[in-house]
Amino acid sequence: IFVNSPFTTKTVSFISEGDFVNDVDNSFLKMTYTDTLNNYQQTADFTFTNANRTHDWTFPVLAGGQGTVSYSGVVSHKNHTTENIPDTVATGTLITFGPPNQVVVTVTPDPALIDFTQVKLIQVNFQYQDPANNISVQQEIVLKSGSVNPPSWTFYAKDPAKTAYTYRATFYMATTPPTVKTVPSTTASDTDLVLMMPA
Repeated sequence: IFVNSPFTTKTVSFISEGDFVNDVDNSFLKMTYTDTLNNYQQTADFTFTNANRTHDWTFPVLAGGQGTVSYSGVVSHKNHTTENIPDTVATGTLITFGPPNQVVVTVTPDPALIDFTQVKLIQVNFQYQDPANNISVQQEIVLKSGSVNPPSWTFYAKDPAKTAYTYRATFYMATTPPTVKTVPSTTASDTDLVLMMPA
């Protein structure tokens, strides 16, 4: 126990964003806290993997110090290539990072206009492709009556100009006998994807 210690503790949380299934093997990050006024520094490093995508870094700081947190690192891809994460000054205590050229796109299907007295459930199949960057991913989401918080689909693009995706919606109607209506594949770029009743 330190009595009248000039130190207190600070915690900064890091979240590694990236496609750890198809693209990223691991991300090595070096973290630095620098308090120039008091000539004080703390450093640490951590390797992020699919099983460990978050890390809380807790370290001692001088009480009242106005230091800054910065980080840099290397992203190793499954195709045996690497990308450098440039030295970056963090803002806040919750820090998200990933490959330097990565674009994170999160799509949420919105069933607000669906009449679930006529529709039993909706199956939405998403697909994103970018052959130039060797990316092909897909996701299936099922929506039912009472889906207060619909699940989202997140994909990672490398070309900021190419974030459009395709989706196909299959409606299982609440009829007797049951019927199925399928909306053909459609290209969209909306992150809030409003679904419409089938014709």
